[in-house]
Formats: sequence, C-alpha cells, structure tokens
Amino acid sequence: MLTDIKSIKMTYRQDYDYIARDLAKRYAYNDISEHIVNVMVSVMMHRDGVQIGGGFVEAICNNNLDEACSRADDECIKYLRLFSLVKRFGHLNI
Repeated sequence: MLTDIKSIKMTYRQDYDYIARDLAKRYAYNDISEHIVNVMVSVMMHRDGVQIGGGFVEAICNNNLDEACSRADDECIKYLRLFSLVKRFGHLNI
C-alpha cells in the first residue's frame, strides 16, 4: 500500500514538475534552478493537498507576504512573483 502511494506521488510530482517548468517559460523565467522548480512543485502539491509543504510554502499558499519574505532563502526571495503565479495558475488537468 505504501509503495502504491509513493508511486502515485512520484507520478504526480513528474506532472507538477512539467507544469512548473512550462509556466516559468510562459512568464519568461528561462534559467531557474532545480531548487526553484522544486519549490514551485511543492507549492502546487501543498495547495492541492497532495503533500504538506514547509513554512515558506505554507506562507505562499496562504497569501501571507510577510511570512513568505521572512522564511524565504536568498534564492526564493527573488521568485516570489513566480511562486504566486504557479499557485494561481499551475494546475493538473485531472
């Protein structure tokens, strides 16, 4: 059972990864790091209830700019707009 859940999450993760990269390109974010892609994926998965994100991801999903800024690392602080866009527009078509 646990293996099935991990397999399903991995499939979803691949789909979310594709959506994150595609959305970043559409909004002219061409050279984003794997870290930023992973955060984008985490934002979508947290928003959709697939997995629980950390404090920064929760702040993004709760639209709490103050918390997001205080929890962001040096790279994430530069991509707050992108995280907001992926939260709003990055959806799986299930």
